[in-house]
Amino acid sequence: MKKTIIGIRAVPFLFVIVFFFVGRYLTSKFIDNNVAYIKGLSSAKLELIDSPQFNALPNSVQNYLKRSIADFNRTPKMISFRENGFIRTDEKSKWVSLTANHFTSTVEPVFFWDADIKMNSLFGVRALDSYQKGKGNLLVKLFSSLNLSNATSEEIDQGAFLRYAIETVAYPSVYLTYKNIEWEEIDQFTAKMRIRDRFNSGELIFHFTKDYDVDKITCKRYMTTNTGAELQDYTAKLSKYEMIDGYRVPTYLEAIWNLPGRDLEVIKMELSGFRFK
Repeated sequence: MKKTIIGIRAVPFLFVIVFFFVGRYLTSKFIDNNVAYIKGLSSAKLELIDSPQFNALPNSVQNYLKRSIADFNRTPKMISFRENGFIRTDEKSKWVSLTANHFTSTVEPVFFWDADIKMNSLFGVRALDSYQKGKGNLLVKLFSSLNLSNATSEEIDQGAFLRYAIETVAYPSVYLTYKNIEWEEIDQFTAKMRIRDRFNSGELIFHFTKDYDVDKITCKRYMTTNTGAELQDYTAKLSKYEMIDGYRVPTYLEAIWNLPGRDLEVIKMELSGFRFK
C-alpha cells in the first residue's frame, strides 16, 4: 500500500520533469529554426549602390561610411555578435543582468535575439526577441521551458523594426546594399534615415561626432506601459568604437526613453564577438 501511495505521488513530479524537458526541446528547435532562416538568406545576391548613388548621400553619411568600412566591395550577409549588460523596465525595477546572442542579415530586415536574463540568484528567464517578414515577436520563457508571455501586435512589429533599424549601426555595410533606405541631410553632423519594410517604416535621426562616428540615434518608438503601447521619444547612445574585421563598430550601447519631464535609461550593454560572413 505504501509503495502504491509513493508511486501515485511521484506521477505529478514525473509529469513536471517531462514537461520541463519537452519545453526546453521545443525552445531549442524554435531558436534553431530562426537562426537557420537568417543563415538561409546568405544565398541571395547583394547589389551595391553605385558611385552616383553614394555621392548623392549627405556628406555626413559619406564621411561616416568611409570611416566605418575598410572595403566597400565586401558584402557580408550574416552578422552575429554577443551582448552582455543590464536591463530594466522602469524606475522602480532593479537592473538585472543578461547575456545574449544576436543574429541578423544585410539581405533583408531580420534579427533574432536570444537572451538569458538573471532575475536573481535562483530565478532566470529566456527572452527571445525577433523580427522576420515584417512581424515582431517577444517570447519570454521561464527556465527556457514555460511560456510567461508571447507578445505580438502591430506596435510590436513597429518597435521590433525600429530596433532592427537602430542596430544596423553594428554592421554598416547594410547601408551600401539595402535599397529601402533613404537619407536626408539635416546639418553637418546630423542626418535623417528613412527605412521601409513591408507595412513598417521608420524615421531615425543619426547624430555624428566631429570624427563621424555615430554618437546617438533618436526616433519615436512604441513603449509598453500598463495602459498599452504609447509612442515615445527614444535614444540609443553608442560609444567605444573599434575596428573589427574591417568594420568600425560601437562596442557599447545605452538605450533611453525620453519621457515627458524625465529620461528613463533601460539598457546598458557591451557588444563583442562580431562575426561578418
